[in-house]
Amino acid sequence: MSRTARLSIGFIVLTILMLAALLDSLSRGASDPSLAVALNPLNTEARIRLAAVDLERVDPPPAFDEIEAQLKAAARANPLEARVYGLLGEIELRRGKPDAARALFVQALKVSPAEIYSLRRLLALDLKAQDSEAVLRNLDVFLKRWPGRFDDIQNVFPALMASERGYASVLASAKDGPDWRIRLLTFLASRPEYTPLAYGLLLDLRTGAKPLDDVEVQRVVSNLFAKGEIKLAYQAFALVEVDRSRGDSLAYVNDPTFRGRPARSPFDWQLPGVAGAEATLASESASADGLRIAFRNKVVKGVLARQILMLPPGAKQLETTADAEKLTMAKGMIWSLKCLPGNGAVMDQPVDPGDYTDRTIVTRFEIPALGCEAQELTLATGVVSMSMRYHYDGDLTIRKLEIVDAED
Repeated sequence: MSRTARLSIGFIVLTILMLAALLDSLSRGASDPSLAVALNPLNTEARIRLAAVDLERVDPPPAFDEIEAQLKAAARANPLEARVYGLLGEIELRRGKPDAARALFVQALKVSPAEIYSLRRLLALDLKAQDSEAVLRNLDVFLKRWPGRFDDIQNVFPALMASERGYASVLASAKDGPDWRIRLLTFLASRPEYTPLAYGLLLDLRTGAKPLDDVEVQRVVSNLFAKGEIKLAYQAFALVEVDRSRGDSLAYVNDPTFRGRPARSPFDWQLPGVAGAEATLASESASADGLRIAFRNKVVKGVLARQILMLPPGAKQLETTADAEKLTMAKGMIWSLKCLPGNGAVMDQPVDPGDYTDRTIVTRFEIPALGCEAQELTLATGVVSMSMRYHYDGDLTIRKLEIVDAED
């Protein structure tokens, strides 16, 4: 072959390679998968996108044989692309062949154990077959690989837990403290139809390799409370707290000496934070014993502390013991008790100004038999509208606050 001929052939080969590279580049940059496949039939990504689009088509309906041929061609070009087997499994599923579909989904997961499409389809098939162990196994894989997509498969859990065997499987796994446990508890507690399930699971998780932590309990209790399940929320809070650290029972007021941490749940002391005052519990300050409120000669308007109570009907009395130092209050400060959800006032107990130590005030009141299932106890200033005339100054420390049954 002459030198000229060799140069011509080399030029042609180079041109073909450059053209192929150009077409491949254009194919990969094309937003239309049909165009991408036309530019480069070996573009596996484009074939997968085209098949996914075609399977979602409604009018005209998908042509399964044509899509299958496209996907098998993609599998030959790239046998390690798990998504191809997942889409082939979807075709078999729509053809009414669940066993063939399952085999393809399993094949996809052998290539890539976290292939999301096949994982989701296998979850549905195993759930229908009531294979709770397989469902839980794939749920665990899904959530380890896709932790931010719990919402995609959250509804699988209630369906799985509807059977005794499924519930036992979830409970056994949850007791080991998997990352998805707190998301499951939060999801169940946030849906009215699943609140009993959340309550039951919370109680069953009181023992295990990794016991419940404060955040998990708080999530469930707070969500139950927000959904109006006040009694259920309190029962969850009380039973878990008694089991963990409180002994035989809880008092009417939780943490009467203010040694816990604020805002763990509605049934703990909550310190909303009000401009012009600093409220701290004993646990937050080595120098403070009780609930300490420091005023700095400013206008203070609002609730300084609150707790939700579940007092039974009958005569009760509020007993507070406090210290004060140079305490001046332009519009006063009051402990108030109101019924929930009606907000009917049950009791007011004013806070004394001045200087004193260990002063105890007792106020008797009555919880009505109806319309007062729960109560809100608050400490608030008497300021209604902001005015520079209404300054608060000095320090107040509530050493102890109890509610007890009143004597006849």
